[in-house]
Amino acid sequence: MHGTPRGSREEDQFHTCEARHCHEPIWKPLRVPFCHEHVLACWALIEEERELTDRSAEYLRKQHRAAEARDRKKRDQKMRAENPAAAKMLDDFFEDLQRGYIYYLQIGDYLKIGYTQSLHERLRSYPPNAELLAVNRGTEDDEKKVHEKFAAYCESGREWYRDVEEIRKHIAKVKAKRRDVKQHEIPKARRGNSKERQAIRPRNSGSHAI
Repeated sequence: MHGTPRGSREEDQFHTCEARHCHEPIWKPLRVPFCHEHVLACWALIEEERELTDRSAEYLRKQHRAAEARDRKKRDQKMRAENPAAAKMLDDFFEDLQRGYIYYLQIGDYLKIGYTQSLHERLRSYPPNAELLAVNRGTEDDEKKVHEKFAAYCESGREWYRDVEEIRKHIAKVKAKRRDVKQHEIPKARRGNSKERQAIRPRNSGSHAI
């Protein structure tokens, strides 16, 4: 008695698509009782359901984050009302985390007004003829305001300026009010000789990389 090849009975059960009113041949590569068109339609439904599930999950996550934000705000308001001194201490701490250094350099005949989070590391990238004139704590927004104030004297890019009296007066005020910068935070000024000061000058066009 000859045996029936494995799988042949399953294959013989389905010849045409099982979808209602469809008599197209089944799509054999997937071994499912549907034609090619209805297989694609099923995939489309599955993808649509998956996208709907993802959107629902994202909506729930947003709702959860919004509820957490409201709770944090209530706790923060309660803490500020009960202990304003601690609230101010926290505000000062987080503000200090966001603040870096606005520094003023002289390199050759030009002045550089820049911002950095790490003053020592940043100044090491400049040539030996760079002289640190002043430094104060501040943010990138504070640096932008200084740039806008002296935009008329900008020589190249957005941080190189002509050595003019108005900027020098501003630097003198910064140096005089330097109360928020500890002495150990300020690297020793590096002074080059007159030949070194003329060695490096900013280009007159294009933005400067440093």
